[in-house]
Amino acid sequence: MNKLKKYDNGLTLIVSEGGSSSVSFSIMVKAGTINEDEKNNGISHYIEHMNFKGTKEYNSFELSKVLDSFGTSYNAYTSYNATCYYAQCLKEYAEKSFEIMSKAVFSSVYNDEDAEKEKQVIIEEINMSEDSPDDVCFDLVCEALYGNEGYGRTILGSIENVSSFTKKDVLDYISKFYVAKNTCVSFVGDITLEQADSYVQKHLLNIIPTGEVAKSPSYNLNNTPKHLYKNKEIEQAHL
Repeated sequence: MNKLKKYDNGLTLIVSEGGSSSVSFSIMVKAGTINEDEKNNGISHYIEHMNFKGTKEYNSFELSKVLDSFGTSYNAYTSYNATCYYAQCLKEYAEKSFEIMSKAVFSSVYNDEDAEKEKQVIIEEINMSEDSPDDVCFDLVCEALYGNEGYGRTILGSIENVSSFTKKDVLDYISKFYVAKNTCVSFVGDITLEQADSYVQKHLLNIIPTGEVAKSPSYNLNNTPKHLYKNKEIEQAHL
């Protein structure tokens, strides 16, 4: 059975008890492509990458080393509507894993050296997407339906945008959307609401920013289909 708790700062906690001998949890922030504008399209995904590059307590190597030593499986993804950071581990490592993931999401340092390295990683990701006809087709369908805004933009953004992002751009975006009112934490498995609540109160409430959620740019939700084409030298047909 799902149990829900709402904190005074607006943070939401959802716990589904039982059904597993392990614990899975996620920290989901309602910040994705639809919250971006033309100039910062791709920044939600860029921040997702940067949030694993190190905190005040752990550099990127140490962060991975500690989680790996627990056998914790962790990752993240960015969608049109949200960015989600998630992990799965044995119960005895749940609290420490949650502490580290919370710091990664809300206490990252964003140093310049890591930023430039990660830009190259994302640029390669964009290039790979451009070489995947099914990805290209999906992006064209979205643009055909919604135009070059909101759901019509790509999650990865453009190479030009990613190359231009600065630490100020990151911090400005985070201040608008990475706040308690815009965040939901969920736990599933061998954990009670009381245990999950204690983890949140001990490791997250003191570092997650409070305040109002910024207004997102307006975007088209009317389906106004048009034909878009992209010619590429490939050896398959994709529909």
